[in-house]
Amino acid sequence: MARKVSGKIKRVDFSRKGKWLTVLFLAFLVYFAVIMINQQLSLHNLNRRQQKVQADIEKYSSENEILKGQVELIENNPEYLEGLARKELGLVRDGETVYILPYK
Repeated sequence: MARKVSGKIKRVDFSRKGKWLTVLFLAFLVYFAVIMINQQLSLHNLNRRQQKVQADIEKYSSENEILKGQVELIENNPEYLEGLARKELGLVRDGETVYILPYK
């Protein structure tokens, strides 16, 4: 007694799953591309900031060397100290007469 099975055969449509996988894969690629572009922009900004900081370091180092030279002159050269006091503070020696001329 062989029975004939009459029923519908269910077919699986792989093309739909393939479309979803393709869409999912493309979405992943777009996400990955956006992340990579964002990282490159961040890296570029950090490199630019590093160059600016390096330039500031060089600028302040040269200013520091100039100030160290001035400190050494002030400590070791009394004539430089006297000239600096006369120029910056307007000091005079005893017995000197100061003439203030009007500006033209």
